[in-house]
Amino acid sequence: MLEATGSVLPGFPPSFSLPTRPSTSMTSSPSTAPAATASSAQKGSTASPFHARPPIISTINFKGGVGKTTSCLNLAAAAYEERLSVLILDLDPQGSATEFANLDRAGEGPTLFNWLTNSCSLQEVAVKIRGGERENNERENSSSIFLCPADERLIQIQNILFSEGKRSYLQEALAKEALATETSSFLRRFDFIFLDVPPSLSSLSDNVVLASDLPLLVLSCQFMSLKGLRRFTSMIRRAERAGADPDWYILPTFYRPTEIESSLVWSRVAEVAKVYPEGRLLSPIGRFAAFGQAFQAGKSIFEYDRRHPGAEQFLTAFIEIREAAGREDAAPQNSAPQNSDPQKKAS
Repeated sequence: MLEATGSVLPGFPPSFSLPTRPSTSMTSSPSTAPAATASSAQKGSTASPFHARPPIISTINFKGGVGKTTSCLNLAAAAYEERLSVLILDLDPQGSATEFANLDRAGEGPTLFNWLTNSCSLQEVAVKIRGGERENNERENSSSIFLCPADERLIQIQNILFSEGKRSYLQEALAKEALATETSSFLRRFDFIFLDVPPSLSSLSDNVVLASDLPLLVLSCQFMSLKGLRRFTSMIRRAERAGADPDWYILPTFYRPTEIESSLVWSRVAEVAKVYPEGRLLSPIGRFAAFGQAFQAGKSIFEYDRRHPGAEQFLTAFIEIREAAGREDAAPQNSAPQNSDPQKKAS
């Protein structure tokens, strides 16, 4: 059981601290209840939390400008295109995903800060941003996307997690939410949960890895990004020492096969992925101005231009993630085939 130590933060009374989470049979501690991996999900392991909640996918990097939030939003949109329902948790204090959804919650409703401080349930925080639209004026899409918005107070959450040494707090909070009678039906309506993570090394990032079933490193195909790969694998090793056993994935972004730097980084990342049997290199995402234009318009790449190559790439990457999560049962009969040639996908 976690114990609050009463860490004091600017703007909070001396008694302010993250609440103690009651232990649960699903995640009583990282060492006794590791996060489910893709292989355990596919084998039908009884320890898998997939029985109580959807698989959790986290998009991670330690610097901005690599397409982390863009990837999170468009992977969620790809799930929505496949008629699946998704919950997005914006854990980045900068709130880029919240900005995308045009949700400025400053003083106007609960955010993830309120949920993490035990002030409300996740259902009270979540806002429906997609769902129920009619397609071509004919049939209605029954799937949905809900987003739990962020605010700047999440920085203070990071500080508390560090000062109190809480590395499994998020994992236990999600476990409590999944097992609570009044909220479990809310989580079970979703096929996947996506976590957008702050672009920094922090205690919150460690919490996210421990809470994730499928940590996803969003890695731009640039030489400077290789340092982020080393940091990511170090974080995975820390999670394993804490008792977790995640299968992790690399999603290359800004990929252009005609550029020497891009191709060299792709080759290097592919070599590294072979060293780690639990790692997997997903199909790459190209560099397109349309991603930024769609974001500014508050649209996914599918809404902006369904026939754009970037839309096909994100759909392919999502299908690979869905298969890795052992959730082929959620796939429609007409799922798009995968293209295994990255040069054709990101040309």
